[in-house]
Amino acid sequence: MELLKIDDLDKLKFTSIKNVIHFKYDGQDYFIHENNEFTRTTALYKGRTKYKNECIKSSYGVAINLIRYKNNKKVLSAIDKENFVRKLYAQGLIDTNEDIKQQVKEREERLKELNKIIRDAQEEIRKINWEE
Repeated sequence: MELLKIDDLDKLKFTSIKNVIHFKYDGQDYFIHENNEFTRTTALYKGRTKYKNECIKSSYGVAINLIRYKNNKKVLSAIDKENFVRKLYAQGLIDTNEDIKQQVKEREERLKELNKIIRDAQEEIRKINWEE
């Protein structure tokens, strides 16, 4: 199945957040299911009924902070849609617009830089500890 492309945040509407995240995009129903027990996977499904769902894409790993609220309001209308789309795109579950793709790319590059700084600092700490 073709990846869902979320490129217009105005067409994204959250409908329910319980054990799964239900949302509509451009009038179609979708949901995200995270399996944290054994496989630690995240999957995107098209549909809403219990038995007629179509898995669009799944990936290993769980998207951290997938649902983040604006202004500390825990209501569906206060969900940070852009954060949601960035996280799904970074997880490889959807396609999106170029602006969000660029944000994810810049974040990943910055994380690589920071991880290198951390590794270098840890190596320096090991050297200092060895010398004492």
